[in-house]
Amino acid sequence: MQHLDFLELLTDNIFIYLLCLLANIIIFWKVGEKLTRTWIDPLRLIIIFATFANAIPPFLYFTNTIDSEIFFHFLISESFLWGAFLLFSRSDINFAKTAIINENKIAFSMYILFFILYTILIGFTYAYLGIPLFLPSRLSLFVDTGLGSIERILPFLQLYCLIFSFYLLEVSKKKSFIRLIVYFVFATFVVTGILSGSKSGLAPFLTAAFGYYCFYKKETVFGLKYLKYLVFAAVAGILVIILSSEVTALAATQEFFFRFIASGDVYWMGYPDRLYANTSVPNSFSYLFSGILAPLRLIEAPVAGTGLGFQLSRIINPGMDLLVGPNIRPAMLGLMLFGWGGIFLTFGIGVFLAIVIFQLPRLLPKGILSVIYYTYLYSVVVVFLQDPAYGVGCISNVVFCTIFFIFSLFICMSIINKLIAFKKLK
Repeated sequence: MQHLDFLELLTDNIFIYLLCLLANIIIFWKVGEKLTRTWIDPLRLIIIFATFANAIPPFLYFTNTIDSEIFFHFLISESFLWGAFLLFSRSDINFAKTAIINENKIAFSMYILFFILYTILIGFTYAYLGIPLFLPSRLSLFVDTGLGSIERILPFLQLYCLIFSFYLLEVSKKKSFIRLIVYFVFATFVVTGILSGSKSGLAPFLTAAFGYYCFYKKETVFGLKYLKYLVFAAVAGILVIILSSEVTALAATQEFFFRFIASGDVYWMGYPDRLYANTSVPNSFSYLFSGILAPLRLIEAPVAGTGLGFQLSRIINPGMDLLVGPNIRPAMLGLMLFGWGGIFLTFGIGVFLAIVIFQLPRLLPKGILSVIYYTYLYSVVVVFLQDPAYGVGCISNVVFCTIFFIFSLFICMSIINKLIAFKKLK
């Protein structure tokens, strides 16, 4: 089903859609209360998108657009996913009772180093590959360029600098030189966020604010200071649409809010007439783990096959050449790769997320550096709830950035402390 056909179906049956959406809001409101902390929690934003996405299959079912087998597969898959996540979750996130000696000095030296490196790499990217905002497809910016390492490291460098900037804003004096550095860093990331061409180009500001206030400051109450970040990100997203699509502010605003409904586009594209069955991959497991195996050269790209989202888009729009497609959400991915066996994939995803999010912090020393690293990891793994195959690919980025982070940390610790040292906290 094409987008216009779905919009026509939605318009003709808007009351049914609203009932399906209301049911999902009731369910996911409880899930959000259990698993998230504030409205700028990346996981809560993922849950909001899941609320809209999961309203699509029941809407399609009650409008007689899909059959019962597909609908019940969806219900069971989603129940396994969120049930496992809730079952193995914990009420709080705590770090180990150790700390890094001279952490402030070490973190600041890494802050300056990382920002300089980010500026050099993003400048090189714009000069060599072009500015994403003005390219036909920003998703293909690094394709076949041999510059994948730059693509991997830039988000981590940005998040590190943003979180530590929030930290410096609190510990530095007004009108100090440190404040000028922070404002310059913020301004740089606003510009690069807009030039990224992504509607969520400034979302890292929200992630950074969340990591600092919730994991470092332990503030969990939603207040006006968080609301301004949400408004700022929404306005920035609309601005990006205006600049990239050359449409009016009203049309850009409508497109921005349609993005929430479209979070379930994979369902209306793949479920009707069982179009998902027309996609194929050479090997299901190779496809699922290609994001890790391909960078390690353990498999070649043809073995993994063309992305399922791209395949769906080309089935519905045969003449399309751009590398665009919907996120293959967990229930759909399990169905495409393993049929009814996919329900066990969704259960495994839920268990994996619960372990990483709630157990891993206990292994990290307490302090701003661990908060930065954990926030980065947290923001990456929640992507599994939107597109598990893409999430697996992000794990290779995590491994790369983790090695880089540890190497940089140990070098700075060795220089500042003369030796690598930790201290125990009472």
